[in-house]
Amino acid sequence: MNFGKLLHYLNYTDRSYYDVYIPSKTAIKTEYVNNKKTDIQYILRVYENSILIAFRGTDSVRDMISNMQFFKKTVCNMPGGRKIRIHSGFFKAYTDAKIFDKIVKYITDKTKRIEITGHSYGGALALICAADLAHRFPDIEYEVVVFGSPRTGNKAFAEFFDAYLPGTFRIENGNDIITKLPPPVFGYRHVGKTYRIGSPRIPFFYSFKEHSLCSYRQKIFK
Repeated sequence: MNFGKLLHYLNYTDRSYYDVYIPSKTAIKTEYVNNKKTDIQYILRVYENSILIAFRGTDSVRDMISNMQFFKKTVCNMPGGRKIRIHSGFFKAYTDAKIFDKIVKYITDKTKRIEITGHSYGGALALICAADLAHRFPDIEYEVVVFGSPRTGNKAFAEFFDAYLPGTFRIENGNDIITKLPPPVFGYRHVGKTYRIGSPRIPFFYSFKEHSLCSYRQKIFK
């Protein structure tokens, strides 16, 4: 994971909080989606052969309620009786906002690549969105980079995700508390490759400060 790529995704993730577009002469369409029903916001940028999606993180009471719904929802049964189960709060937010329905309108025969990013709660939504798209459109190339993302599903979900989306990086800043939630004791597992920045990881030590996107930016630029 090189600096240029990190900065690329960090900039879009940052702007998902503020409805600020990055100027582009090559994008066919740039849209800031604000679903008032679910309080989910994301930037959707469409190019001739690719799409970029950047999800905003927790920024309201409604977001926090979704974060706290730790119990898991079964979304798919795998061979051998294993069940893919996802954090019910994140999954409900994703489906209620009809995120897939919004994105699929822009996927054409020319779409060769989809980039997906997000911070915190937005990182969890990015992972669910990536898994959904990769399952439905397996021939498209995907790159997923999330910052401070919580665990999103169980072991079966992680195995499914990593098989379909090997180009996924989770950026963890020091002892960011959100990256340690929900705890593995509840059956949750992280996905993708971990790229750590900032202070050394310390077991049972948690930092709210290191979760802020500002802190991520500071550590990336060091």
